Amino acid sequence: LQTTQPLTVTTIPVPQTTSSVSDNTIRIKDFAFDPARTTMKVGSTVRWVNLDSVPHRILFADGADSTVLAPSQSWSRKIDHAGTYDYACTIHPSMQGTVIVE
Repeated sequence: LQTTQPLTVTTIPVPQTTSSVSDNTIRIKDFAFDPARTTMKVGSTVRWVNLDSVPHRILFADGADSTVLAPSQSWSRKIDHAGTYDYACTIHPSMQGTVIVE
């Protein structure tokens, strides 16, 4: 004789993993930074992704430098101090942006 026991299902919560740069990604597209101005928290990382078909090079006023980013390459910078950080593309100086760290 076979008896059937009720099946008990237990749901175990799984923590969601998120990228530290998911909200701080700046797209380089059509010879512009998108967004050109971004705000983030102290200790966060911001990432630039070159979606153009030409190289770009990000240089901050404080001297931080991405070196040349070929198409589809990315570069990240962690900023540990509050302030306003201006940057531009050294290859295309009309491309300018700002990172505000609070």
